[in-house]
Amino acid sequence: MATTDFAAYLVLVLGSYLLGSFPTGYIVGRLRGIDIRKYGSGKTGGTNVLRTLGWGAMALVAVVDIAKGFISVIIAQQVTGPSFVVVLCGVAAVAGHNWPIYIRFRGGSGSGTAFGVFIAMAPLVALTLFIFFLVPVILTRYMSLGSIMAATAAPIIVSLFAKDSWIPPEYAYFALAAAALVLWRHRANMGRLLAGKEARIGERVDIAPDARGEEAQ
Repeated sequence: MATTDFAAYLVLVLGSYLLGSFPTGYIVGRLRGIDIRKYGSGKTGGTNVLRTLGWGAMALVAVVDIAKGFISVIIAQQVTGPSFVVVLCGVAAVAGHNWPIYIRFRGGSGSGTAFGVFIAMAPLVALTLFIFFLVPVILTRYMSLGSIMAATAAPIIVSLFAKDSWIPPEYAYFALAAAALVLWRHRANMGRLLAGKEARIGERVDIAPDARGEEAQ
């Protein structure tokens, strides 16, 4: 590997982390006068935004968070050839979302950004994983359970697609890394699910009017 190639790859990976770090949920919360990290699960992802600010805010956050992963991979695919660089950029984007440098490394769980990476890498894999996400959510109304199921299934699904040469085999490494990152960030959710204390879709976090005023100051 030439030095210039290494430098270019490093810039791509770092750029993916910085893009992934864009704190969508935090910014949307601030626009509504709160620091979303002080409510609900304390995360900045779409699920906590839904619980605190509603469907409209969640939709905006979800679209942008998915786009972060998608754009990171598309740029890597266009600029460089090696699949391992694409994988590293995808992992960096998810890590940036989970631990964003802009807000002291307190971010989300990475599900949406990882989904965006999969859309860019392999749309059919993304569609399959979305089904693994959607079915548990519909049946139980637990968003976190859907994310956990999709993350658990990801390495298996990607390996099956790679086995038939539909996608580069290196993408399986992204699936393993993304699953590890997403599941690690959902460990508290797993505890609440087992204890029967996890919030379902439709259950809102109470934000008192005076709390909004204090946050805005």
